[in-house]
Amino acid sequence: MAGNWEVDREKLILATPGDSGEVAFQKNLENGLKVIKQYRFHPENDIIDIEVEVQNPTSKEMTLQLGLEWVGKIELAKLVDEGNKDFGLRYAFLKNDKVEKKEFGGARSGGCVPSCGPQNKTVQPFEFSDRGDIRWFSFGGEYFSAMLIPPSTVKDVTLSVKGNAKDILQATLSPTPSTVAPQQSIRIPYRVYLGPKAEKQLKAIGVGAEKLVDFGWFTIVAKPLLWFINLTHTVTKNFGIDIILISILIKIIFLPLTQISFKSMKEMQKVQPEMNRLRETYKNDKARLQQEIMLLYKRRKVNPMSGCLPMLIQIPVFIALYNALQNTIEMRHAPFFLWIQDLSAKDPIYITPLIMGATMVIQQKMTPTAADPAQAKMFLMMPVMFTFLFLNFPSGLVLYWMVNNVLSIAHQSYLNKKL
Repeated sequence: MAGNWEVDREKLILATPGDSGEVAFQKNLENGLKVIKQYRFHPENDIIDIEVEVQNPTSKEMTLQLGLEWVGKIELAKLVDEGNKDFGLRYAFLKNDKVEKKEFGGARSGGCVPSCGPQNKTVQPFEFSDRGDIRWFSFGGEYFSAMLIPPSTVKDVTLSVKGNAKDILQATLSPTPSTVAPQQSIRIPYRVYLGPKAEKQLKAIGVGAEKLVDFGWFTIVAKPLLWFINLTHTVTKNFGIDIILISILIKIIFLPLTQISFKSMKEMQKVQPEMNRLRETYKNDKARLQQEIMLLYKRRKVNPMSGCLPMLIQIPVFIALYNALQNTIEMRHAPFFLWIQDLSAKDPIYITPLIMGATMVIQQKMTPTAADPAQAKMFLMMPVMFTFLFLNFPSGLVLYWMVNNVLSIAHQSYLNKKL
């Protein structure tokens, strides 16, 4: 190549949120072509438009490969701070209208365990390539992403991703070679998005970028939850209150199933004398004992698993809300009150998990005891296990479960007086 890049200005300052600006670079190549790269910055939507113009002043037709390349250091500590707790760096791309997700550079620490912290992590060398109708390539943490977008008119793109032990990422999007006729020019537009993984903002890009926001198997549950939370947030302005409201709504929706479960558990309590008699009668014949117990259940029309029903119906909601808290930019650093200043992070002083555990103990005390002693012991251990489990869960998730327990206690207290 001949000469250096020439730039049309020394600096560009975007001082206010509404500012935008352009910078142009140009260079003459050894084969006679002239390349002009125009960068247009749009801070309001976190987009950089890059238009590459190739001018051919020669008398010969020229063919060249024009691609978009990202080369930069991967900041592991920042990615971990954004939610990549497993230290695995993730990237994704949209091919044939389907999102493909991968992890590159599995964590390597030279014998250090994860507790040593992200500062000791490095990326293992890796290399990956694919080709086809690739609409975008993206990498980043849970809440923010860098997205490379090729021209929308190009349907055949080669994607190349490389990484090395110095935490350097190289990603290239290469369309098929372009031909420039004599005395003609071509323009190829690219886009780079550097911003939050906000579904509305990504959708505005218009290349299916919103598909990057994924809540896993329970997306069908997570999206209505988020819709309701965002709806109430326009009034409350507090996501903690919104989580309380969604807890109440879900409790109301599942109220009939919960009521059936409580009634069935009451019936289970009534058959305990007969259960004890059967255990004594057939204590030396386990097969006969199980047969007689099943006949008893059938005769008295009770279901021994009905006590688990309220918890089972909460699992999809629980997982969906967990994924929403971990992947929704609106929840990042969202305060509730006092010491809870980030609903997507754990309670820093563990008060809400302890209160949640206490509500589980109260709920267990109010619940009719199980007929099976082993099952009863298991239920008594659950508050302890759940308390330890929830210590490091997002405080918003703990808040949801705690409110659900309080509502269950109130409902069960009412049923115990009525039944």
